[in-house]
Parts: sequence; structure tokens; C-alpha cells
Amino acid sequence: MHGSPAVQELLNKPDLKIEELLEEDGLLLELKTSNQKLVNFLLREENLKELISYVISEPDSEDAINNQKKAYKYPFVCADVLSSDCQSIVSEFFKTKQDLNEISAIHKAEEAEDQDEVNTDDDMVEKAEPTEITATTTEESKLTEDTTLDETEKTNNTNSNEMPYLDYLFTFLDCKEMNLTSAGYFAKVVNNLFSKKPSALLSYLYEVQPVLLEKMIQHISSKSIAEFVAKILTFESSVLVNSEDEIYNTKRNEILKLALKKLDPKSDIEEINNTAYLICEVLGKYNTMHCSQEILQNLLEKSTIDYFFEILKSHDSTSCCAVGLILGNIFAYYILITTPKSQNSDDSNETTNIEPQKFELTEDIPLVKAFIDNLESIVQYVCNASGTTFTSQYGAQVTPFGSARLKVVELIIIALKANNETIYKKLVEYKFIEGLLSLFVKYEWNNLLHNQVEKIISIFLDSNYENLKEILFERVKILEFIMDVCRDSEYTLPGKHERKIVKGYNGQITNFANKLASSKDPLVNKYTDENESWKDFVETTLADINKKNDTKLGGRDPRHVEEDDMGDQFQLPNIMQKFSKYFNPNGKSDNRDDDEEDEDQNDDDLNKAQDEDEEDENDEDDEEDTRKGYESIFPDNDSKRFIKMDSDNFEIRGRSSFGYPNHDEEDEEEEEENKVEVNNISALNEPQVINENLKTEEQILDPEYSTNTFWKKSDWHTADEILKELDLL
Repeated sequence: MHGSPAVQELLNKPDLKIEELLEEDGLLLELKTSNQKLVNFLLREENLKELISYVISEPDSEDAINNQKKAYKYPFVCADVLSSDCQSIVSEFFKTKQDLNEISAIHKAEEAEDQDEVNTDDDMVEKAEPTEITATTTEESKLTEDTTLDETEKTNNTNSNEMPYLDYLFTFLDCKEMNLTSAGYFAKVVNNLFSKKPSALLSYLYEVQPVLLEKMIQHISSKSIAEFVAKILTFESSVLVNSEDEIYNTKRNEILKLALKKLDPKSDIEEINNTAYLICEVLGKYNTMHCSQEILQNLLEKSTIDYFFEILKSHDSTSCCAVGLILGNIFAYYILITTPKSQNSDDSNETTNIEPQKFELTEDIPLVKAFIDNLESIVQYVCNASGTTFTSQYGAQVTPFGSARLKVVELIIIALKANNETIYKKLVEYKFIEGLLSLFVKYEWNNLLHNQVEKIISIFLDSNYENLKEILFERVKILEFIMDVCRDSEYTLPGKHERKIVKGYNGQITNFANKLASSKDPLVNKYTDENESWKDFVETTLADINKKNDTKLGGRDPRHVEEDDMGDQFQLPNIMQKFSKYFNPNGKSDNRDDDEEDEDQNDDDLNKAQDEDEEDENDEDDEEDTRKGYESIFPDNDSKRFIKMDSDNFEIRGRSSFGYPNHDEEDEEEEEENKVEVNNISALNEPQVINENLKTEEQILDPEYSTNTFWKKSDWHTADEILKELDLL
């Protein structure tokens, strides 16, 4: 039983159009439940082609305005239908023209048989024609049938490899400018086909229509297309045989070469970024990709590496970022395949702090050799930062460091992890550290740069090259640099509103200083112990900075504070005391002195209370006892107070330990449901103004009559005013 009666009703229509089904919300649900009648309708040639057409056709500007369903809704629904789990739809895409012709012939034969059965009775009634004429007609019919079969056979042999529906789907790649939304729908359908029948789609792309992959590279500006190409190039399948391996790998190499051309600075930004993503995906799958070594060879050979560095020299921002990312991934690839597995082993009996520097990438590797050869130009590009200057929001003239230079600095960090001594020496020779420290101070708000500089200094300090450490302390004078920068910690913000603020790199400088002060390296300790200024700096300036940084917000770590350890200012009685004083100074409401309307209202309340007092049967002695009973509500010690709040009134009520005299127990239970008990709030017993005209306890405790701690909506205050008065803000 199917879930959508509306879809079932539509399927019974003889002239049903595909758009009527696309309007129904239950279409996809019916498809998931394998409604065979619906599947058969969708698999009709005209209907399936119309579904594909909505996916691959860019909506007309007129439709986008006048017919938004055709422009937006129908393509979305069609993409969902074609990318569903319906195996019949998936299989239909991979049927050849010959298969479709055979199926069409079978359907026509079945329809003819049905028609013959309908016309059987009519044929028996009619008289037969002369035998001679019938025989002639039969011979002509056979001759025509033989001719048709011959033509059909020739056509089938010619088009045996054609897949009409796949061919029609991939005509989307023929467009000059690709609509990104339509590209997403197209990629959704082909990704579904690839997940269901990967080998069949690979054979189609590599053998039947190899030009399609080249077309995809031409449209790599679409991230959806780039992701699909990455899946194709990195696909691993155990069903591929050796003959297919050679074909596939050859085609993959050709596609990679085409993709590399998109890194040219003249290419579009999206093309460059998506190409970098594609290449990094290939590098990331080196250990799982089918025949990975043959595929990676194009990326690792000298000619390709030289091409990358030529692009890096162009100083184009987008291309430099992309190439820096690719070269960093290639360095990481070499480091991973060179580092012995025992380094990450947990079974080693030696110290777990294994130094990765003892695993060195030599200059025999094309990447390492090319990096060293181009290192001087790389250092100059990073340290001689220049570019367009603009005025910042606070009036200063700023030259951005740039994302490209930052990516090159990240590349240098990865190259240092290769532990090639020549790279370290060349960086020192080209005064890279001095240049970095200069940039560190110049770009005082660029925390991304500060973090990278901190990493580079740490790598030098942790290296095994003692001579390089000596240069760091003697020539670069890292200790003096840290002390000077820390002392000059304040910064006057330029512009119309000058003010002093802390510089942006203070955190990283503090990390430098603490790392050197706590170092256990004998060589580092030698330089720090011999420098008296450094000792004084550590004991004074650095100690003060650490003390300030270690101070917890509020004086302590709230995760480790217990209720008993809280200060008096955070105790509930003291908070309630301040709260009560704020709203009821000397027992009076806050804004009542100048409010004549409130005074008139209070007079009315008092007169009403007096009228009721005259009718009261109690004598004056009872009145005095009642007042005494009320005063006992607020004893100096061992009192229990209650707070009740609603949307209109705020009142404080209390009772002595023996309870209210003559108080109804049922009313007391009802009152208890809306009260919150607070123990030992003796501080709330400030002098209160009692209305002497109130006679009974009920009148005293009823907020309608009592002027004690009465809070009207007109007396509300802002949250900031309350918190400031309570010393909590």
C-alpha cells in the first residue's frame, strides 16, 4: 500500500504530464516505496529525458521571473528523483541504444498482441480476401520486414556503445558558462550514478567518452565539478583488471597535466583554488589510491616541481597561496613516507620524546633541491613585504602582509620539519630570522603571522644544530629582542581618538620568554644565566606579566570554588539585604515622594482600611496584640523569611517560629506552594514602616492594604541600575 493517494490518483490519468507529478510533495516518498507504476511512468523515454532536461538546462531569465516553479522548484525535485536509490532509474542510464531498441521492440510487440486480441472477433466476422492477393501481400510484408531488420542490425552495430541517457546528461558540459546551481544538480546525479555503478561509469568516461573528463577540467571553476573529478582520479577498485589499469592511469595523468595548467596566474580565482584542492586530494590518497605511484609521478617529477616554483616567483596572491598549499602537501608526503613507523610506536622502551629531526630529507629529492635553489627569492618575497597601502578605520596607513606571504611562511615551517641542515643554514645566511622578527613588530595586529613566527623560533630552539642556536643568541640577539618588546608593551592607537592599548603580539612574546626561562637545554641555559639583564627581566617584568595572566577572573577559578568558599559579597543574605535596601530605603518605595498619584492611591487604601477597622469586632487590646504579633514576625535572630514575587507586586513576608495566630491551615498550605524559603536572613530586618491603621493580621499581610515593601510596576528599574546599587556591576 502506497502512502500518497494524490500521486496514485495522478498516475491513473491517461494524459498525465511530468510537471503534475513534480508538484506533489509525496513523489519522492512514493519513489522510495518502489511504486512500480510510478517508476514505469518515469522511465518512459519522453519523461526521463524531460527530467534530465530540467537538471542540465539553465533557467531562462523570463522563467525566473514569470515561472519560478519551472526555474527553481522543478530542477531541484528532478535532481532528487534522478539521484534517488531507485535501481531501475540508475540502470536505465547505462543502457545502450541497442538495449533500448530491443526493449522498445518488445513493448511494441506486446502492444500489438493486445491489439490483435481485441480485433480477433472482428476479423472472424469479416470474409477472407482472395488467396492470391493475400499471398502477394504476405511476400511484400516479409520483404519489408527483412529490409527493416537489416537496417536495424546495422544501426545497432554502429551505436552499440552509445548510452543515450548518459550522453544527454553529459551534454551539460558543452555549455560555455556554467550555472553553479545547475552544476550542483548535475554533480548530485553523476555522484549518485558513480556510487551505484562505479566501474560502469569509469568505463564510460575513460573508454567510451574520454573527452568528457577534459571538458570537466575546463569547468573546474565549479567546486561541484572539481569534487567529482577528484573522486574519479582517486578511485580505488579491486575489480579493475590490469588492461584497464594502464588505460585508466594514462588518462589520469593526462587529466592531471591539464589541471596543472589551471594554476597559471592568468586563470580565474575559483579555477586556481579548485585545482589546488584537486591536487591535494590526489596527494592525500597516495596510500589508498589504485596504482598511486604511477599517478603521483607527474606531481613529484622535477619538471612539475620547477613549474610550481616558477608560479611562486610570480608573486600572484591566489596562485602563490595555491602553490604553497600544494608544495606543503608534497613535503608532508615525503616526510610521511620517510619517517620510520617505529617513531610512532608505543612499544618503544626508550623515551617517548623522539626527535623527528634525525630523519632527514636529502637533496636527492627534487622538491628539496628546488626549495633550496629558490630559497633566497622566497625569503626576499616574505621579508620585503610591499603592496597597496590603505587607510585603516582608525586613521593609520597600513600595508597588508597578505595571505600569500603567510602561506609561504607556512611552507617554510613544513620544510624545516624535513630536518635538512642546508635549509637551516640558508635561512640563517639570508637573515630570515631577523626579517621575521622585524615583521613581527611591524604587523603588531597580525596574530596569524605572530603564531607562525613563534613556531619557527621554537623549531630553531628545539633543533639539534648547536651552531644555529648560537647564531640565534649571538647574532640575532633573541634575548634582547624579547626584553625590548616586552618593555614597550603599550601602544597609542592613532587616529582622531588616541588611546593606549596593549599590543597584539604580547601573548606570543610572553610565550617566547617563558620558553627560554624554563628551557632545560644546556646551551640555552648558558646564555640565559650569563645575561644579568635577562635575569632581572625574568624576576621582575616577566614575573609581573605571568602573575597578571595567571589571575583568575573574579579572583578564583569558578570550576574549583565551593559554596562555603564564596566571599561575603556573594552570600544570598547579603545580596537580598542590598536588594531590599535598594527598593525600600527606610521602608519606603523609591519614587513615591514626588508622585502625587501614588500618594492619593495610598490615602484611598488607608481610608478603606479604616472603614473596615470600624466594623472589626476586636477591641483596642486585640489591636495592640496584633501589632505585637506582627512585630514578632521580624525577630532579631533565628527568623525565617519568605519571598513571593508575581508580575504585579513584589512583597516580603515573614513569620515567627510559632506561626501566624488564627491563620487558616488551608490558606497557609496554598501560600506555601508559591514561596521560596530562605534561611537566616536576619539582615533583612531593617526598620519597617507599619501602617498603624491596619487592624487585623490579614490586612497587614495582604499586599492590597499593606504599604510595607510594596512595589508597583511604575517603580521598576533597569537591570544596570539594580546591579550597580547592589555592587554587583
